[in-house]
Amino acid sequence: MDGAALERWRAGHAACAAGAQVLFASVQVYEDQLEPSVKLDYPDLRASAAALWRPRSEAAAIAADVQRLCALAGRRRLSFLGVRFHAEQAYPTLKYYCDAPAA
Repeated sequence: MDGAALERWRAGHAACAAGAQVLFASVQVYEDQLEPSVKLDYPDLRASAAALWRPRSEAAAIAADVQRLCALAGRRRLSFLGVRFHAEQAYPTLKYYCDAPAA
């Protein structure tokens, strides 16, 4: 992770982890090889938090995707935002989790 990517991580992590009591971390294994990445899952986040992790040019599309998913699930916020950091990529990939409320 280069210096700019590390600074983006610090800013995103500070914003998304604030107030969280639990974060989940996971690694990825393919066949018998550990992939050079790690994913952190941040709980209970708004669409704007997801956009922090990617280039500003993607912010509107990310926010729209998250808002659409939350609307389909009947929620206002993501249950979790998965942020996967790859060794050779400047920006992480995102995974959205949105649990439907219990009936």
